[in-house]
Amino acid sequence: MKTSLIYLLPILAMAGCASAPNSPSVTLTTSKSPGEYAQCILPKWQAERPGTQMTQHRELYTLTAPSGIAADQILEVHKTSTGSQVALYLRGAVLRTRLEKHARSCL
Repeated sequence: MKTSLIYLLPILAMAGCASAPNSPSVTLTTSKSPGEYAQCILPKWQAERPGTQMTQHRELYTLTAPSGIAADQILEVHKTSTGSQVALYLRGAVLRTRLEKHARSCL
């Protein structure tokens, strides 16, 4: 039984990483440009998760905050005709609440 658990734990851990959501946990809108919003949220996410990184491709900004256990926490900011749309892909109740709070504070 103990040997079975040793082999089962890594498989379960990988399954958790592979089960990142395809649709956002939360979708927000703001009148800010994607760049303005990303510059507001980046230091706040970095304070929560020091390894947070931001990438930019044209008018799309992506923040990726590492998670020690499951899939990374991801925030995407897309340009819209009236500002930006923010999509949050979050896991874990405690960290999710804090990161979502920061996301809303920059609207």
